[in-house]
Formats: sequence, C-alpha cells, structure tokens
Amino acid sequence: MLAARPLGLGAKLAKAAGLLAVLVAVVAGGPLVDAALLTPAGPALQVTPAVRLAPLGGWRLAATQEGGRPALLTRGSGSLAVLSIATGLDQRELADAYVREYLAPASANLVVSEAELVSLGRDRLARRFAYRGQFEGPDRHGGLAGEVTTLVSPLGTGVVFDAWAEADVYPYERGDAGVMVARAVVG
Repeated sequence: MLAARPLGLGAKLAKAAGLLAVLVAVVAGGPLVDAALLTPAGPALQVTPAVRLAPLGGWRLAATQEGGRPALLTRGSGSLAVLSIATGLDQRELADAYVREYLAPASANLVVSEAELVSLGRDRLARRFAYRGQFEGPDRHGGLAGEVTTLVSPLGTGVVFDAWAEADVYPYERGDAGVMVARAVVG
C-alpha cells in the first residue's frame, strides 16, 4: 500500500500561487468583462426620427420606427422599444398615455408601479415605471416584466423607451437597457 507523502514547501507555494492567480483573474477579470459588454457594438443608429442610440454588444436593431409602431432592438429574449412622437404632453402624461394605448390593450393582467422621476445625466430628467403582465401580441408573448422611461426633449418631442423580457430574465437585461437609454441622444 502506498503511503501519502506530505507536500514539500515548493509544492505548497506553487499551489498557493496558483490559487492566488485564479482569485486575481476572477476579481480583476469581472470588471474587464463588464466594461467590454457595456461598450457599444458599433456606431449610433437613428432608431426614430428623434433618437440616436448605440446598441451594446449582442443587441441588434430589428426594426426602425414606422408610424405609430416603435423601433425595436433585441438580444435573446430581451427587447427595447423606442418611440418618439410630437406631443404637448409632459413626462407623466406621456407615461400614462403609453400604458393606456400600448401596454394595457396587450395584457389582461397588467400591473404597473408608480412612475418615479429619474436622472439620465446631462441634465435630463425622465419618468420611469416598472410593469409585469401576461401578454399576447405581435411583439410580446407570455409572462413579461419591463420598465418604461419617458422623457420630453427640449424641442417638445416625447420619447418612450420600453425594455422588457421574460419575468425571470428581465433583471439581467435591465442593466443593458438602462445604459442604452442613458446614452441615447434625443433631439
């Protein structure tokens, strides 16, 4: 029967150095991977008449705005709709109108949070609310969760950003959508 031999000092140091290298790679590599994923995949695209947006890695422009149908960016099960309209509404009224005209008709059990005032940087204030519901429509199917951000440009154009995904996946898509909305150029 073979007896286990204790490791020598050199072998112990090599194991400790290897473990330390793995820990450094994980700790330092996480932010590097996050930064790479939050880098726009290409130049900004004119997704609506008033909005230029740079999709992040993996996101693709599925449709530009056409009439009352929003532009749509997608990645996997995540979606970001962007709609710009000439309006005399403020941010809260625009949020209420979007719920009434787009979300409520597509969901029999829509639940909407109270809209909150948020800063998108560069002195831009917007309204944001979350929602959940069971959807049946051309762009949305099944149990979905999402978040809508509304703002009014200095020129008076109302803009709606609506990000959604399956309810259990949405928390992962939310960050990307928030970055794209905050970086969007609204004219």
